[in-house]
Amino acid sequence: MNQLKILPDDSVDDLSSYQHHGYQICLAVMSGYLDPDLQKLQIRPLVHSRWLTLACRIFCFYTSTKQPSKSLVQLTNFCLKIYFPTWFNIKKENKITDGAKNFFKLIERVHQFPTDKVRDISMKVLQRNVYFAHSENVILGMLAEDDENIRQRAVDKISELCSEASATTDVESSTLESSRKDVVRQFMVPKIKVEATHFYELTKLDSIKDISQPPAVMDLDDTLIAQMQTKPLVL
Repeated sequence: MNQLKILPDDSVDDLSSYQHHGYQICLAVMSGYLDPDLQKLQIRPLVHSRWLTLACRIFCFYTSTKQPSKSLVQLTNFCLKIYFPTWFNIKKENKITDGAKNFFKLIERVHQFPTDKVRDISMKVLQRNVYFAHSENVILGMLAEDDENIRQRAVDKISELCSEASATTDVESSTLESSRKDVVRQFMVPKIKVEATHFYELTKLDSIKDISQPPAVMDLDDTLIAQMQTKPLVL
């Protein structure tokens, strides 16, 4: 089961007070030992717009309860195995090129959760928030991968999209550059493949109609795009 991974010191130092409290109490629940100094920390007020405060309070309630209920144990497990690992994973890997991979890791954690009802509810919520699983973000993530074959697939797909845009431009004097800028893209929420085994399988990439080029690289010329075949994209 995916749980919270120990963060490097520089990442810990960069945490806000809310995040640091959550991180410390996560480690306490995982180890089974609640440091006396941690017990003395003031619990932050509950803010419904910030789930972090709710998750911290769930942990505090759990650690202060001698015989926690089944529901409380389940909520604590969800925070420990899904919510906090995802939060700190994003904190550590926070580039836009990491978005699709972070979303895929979240899906993996949900799949591994032992309760069917929790998995079903979580997947319904994720399907409504699949923006980083959109083809634009998936292709962007592929361009930043270490695997040259994956980058090659992304470069080929961008070239295909540019060729299609150029071919459908009505103005005869238009260039590839202008076609990239003038064609209005439609950002449609995709239906994710829940059975995907890699982040680049989250959505369909085999159709020109259903995908669009990442805006982050739309202004790059063909030469710069082609260079990503041998060197990962860095944004």
